[in-house]
Amino acid sequence: MNIIYCRYSPRPEHATERACSLQVQIEACEKYCHANGMSIDRVIEDPEVSARKTALFDRPGGADLMMLPAHSNVIAMKLDRVFRETIDGLTTLRFWKEHNTRFHLANEGGCTIDTSTATGELMATFLLGVTSWEPRAIAERTSIAMNHRMSNGKAHLNPSHFPYGMMEDPESRTHDKSGHHEGMIKCPEEQKVIGRIVWMHNCGMGLGEIGRTLTDEGITNRGNRWYPQTIKRILERTEA
Repeated sequence: MNIIYCRYSPRPEHATERACSLQVQIEACEKYCHANGMSIDRVIEDPEVSARKTALFDRPGGADLMMLPAHSNVIAMKLDRVFRETIDGLTTLRFWKEHNTRFHLANEGGCTIDTSTATGELMATFLLGVTSWEPRAIAERTSIAMNHRMSNGKAHLNPSHFPYGMMEDPESRTHDKSGHHEGMIKCPEEQKVIGRIVWMHNCGMGLGEIGRTLTDEGITNRGNRWYPQTIKRILERTEA
């Protein structure tokens, strides 16, 4: 059985881009299959799924790839469409190898990879390390840059990215390109919410319980729901 697998991450504001992404992935895999004389039995899609947050076999479509008959082939356009965590990729590749399932990459930087070969397995293993490292490295660089701006009294250039509890300072200098003010000042309304979060945390309430309590009180995170990780970051900033 030959299965094409496609995925894209949740991006509600980019509907057209998502649809195009799936089509590009499918066409690349179809081209690969045609070149290698492989028929296509099924196309599995996992739309709106984060590979960093959800392992392959825990995704709605990805779960079907765990029950393939022997000598099946799984074809994806790029490795990061399937895996974003090294351990998930290595565990899955070992499982497929034990069950005689071959994994193919149709267009990984202009190259094709077949993990049934020694070289293909080596390349996939190397790329899994890079795939997991890349987003973390970007996040670290971004965090360092933003912390530097904040330590110098300057805000993110997009006010929607301000840390919770902060707002644009209308009396600070205006950035030439973005048109936003570069300074930040405390937002009184959000600072009150932060104070309540700290109080609930000191009372022994868990992150999830704090989020649910705020929601029950009609308090949102700038129109969005409260996630435990968001509350954790707020608490970490207050302790810094």
